[in-house]
Order: sequence, then structure tokens, then C-alpha cells
Amino acid sequence: MDSDPCVATPYFLMSQQADVFNYNLFLFQTAQYGFLEHQHPVLLIADECHHYSTDENCRIFDFVPYIKNEHAYCALGLSATSDMDRHADKIGTGLGKEIYRYRFSQAHKENIISDFVIFNISVPFNDDERCEYAELSDHLSKAITKLKNLYPSIRKTHKRFFFAKLEQLARQKSDIRLAELARMICFLAYKRKEIVYMTNAKVNCVKNIIQRLPETAKIIIFGERPSQPSGRVPFKNRPRKSKKHFRTI
Repeated sequence: MDSDPCVATPYFLMSQQADVFNYNLFLFQTAQYGFLEHQHPVLLIADECHHYSTDENCRIFDFVPYIKNEHAYCALGLSATSDMDRHADKIGTGLGKEIYRYRFSQAHKENIISDFVIFNISVPFNDDERCEYAELSDHLSKAITKLKNLYPSIRKTHKRFFFAKLEQLARQKSDIRLAELARMICFLAYKRKEIVYMTNAKVNCVKNIIQRLPETAKIIIFGERPSQPSGRVPFKNRPRKSKKHFRTI
């Protein structure tokens, strides 16, 4: 797969049903039951369709195998997540194969998005974060070693698809011990990644960068998690007449 990230990755299975005028709208929580009950032609639009790969959300596709007329079902999936391969096995049944990919490079070339520059800035952990990260890394390493001994074929899995395979193992029910180990590894990896996302140094880094920007700069700050500090970042030693504006998301 091309490493260039995606602006949108639609998935769809398209068929034509020309003379359909009546329609029913369903909320996501009840859609899978509504589709089976009404047995009418279905148009399913799945925005952020990578979220439909979870055990709970993918249940919306449970009705698909029961559709007798393939022309009575149309689906369109949209996602801005570049790593869609890990979700394909779960959403492919309901949304079909990938049919179009629109990349940042193409969007930039067509002036859909403005010029941009990406800088990667490393920030340090504080003592507590460093300690917790090291502890989680140790547990994670031992758990992965245990997994490789219990399920040797995982050694052949490319690192790019490792967590997709891990999620499959966590969902399977034939080997409970293996499923529990896979879920534990996913949990440990998530907790460790959370430390990186939420490190205090990130907020301080943003403040320092803002201090160096022109007074007239307009800024949008995207946070990793909703729980991160939001609102106005204080400007120390800045004049009150500063016209610097920004928004945290």
C-alpha cells in the first residue's frame, strides 16, 4: 500500500433499484434490527466506516447474508483512516471492496487543501511517565513472548498487520486462553500509547511554539484526547493587545 495518507477511503457495493420512492430512516443502534424487519431495499451510508469493525458495531451488517435480492442493497463507506487493511475483514462483508482512494498529495495538487509542512517534535517524559511506560513495556514484552510460544504462526505476521491479527485472535472463541492473552496485549499497548498521547510535555511544547508565532497568527490545535487541556493557552509575558487567536479541538 502507498504510504501517502488518505483524505477519504470509500467502500461500497453498488446496485440499481430505479423505482424506489418510499423510505425508512433508522438510528444506528436499531438499524440492524430494522433492516431485517422491513425487508425493503437498503441504502447504507457508513461515515468513519473503520469504526464498524468492532464486535458491537459490525453487527449492523448481520442482515446482509439474509438479503435474497442482491440488487436491493447498496452501501457506501467513507473513512479518512489510511490503515484500512486491518479493518477490511470485518467491514468488507457489509461494504464491499475498496473502490476509490483520494490522497493528501492529490488533494494538494488540486488545491483542495492548502500548502502544509509537517514537523515531528520529540518531547520527554517526566519521571512518573517514564516509569509507567517502562513498566508497561516490560509487561507487554513478556505477554508478546508468551503469545509467540502459544501461537507460533504470529511470528510470520508482518508488523503492519500485527494488531489486526491480534484483534482477530481476541475475537475468536475456539481458544479462550489465546483470546484472553490477545486482549491483554491490546490493552497494554493501548495504555502505553496513552502515555505518549497524554504526556504533559506536549502541552508545554505547544505553549512554547505559540509564543514564537507572529502576533496575527490564527491557530488550530488538535489534541489527541478530549481529556487533554482545552481552551485558551496562557501567553506568559505577552502584551495584552496580542491579536493571536487559536482554537483547541
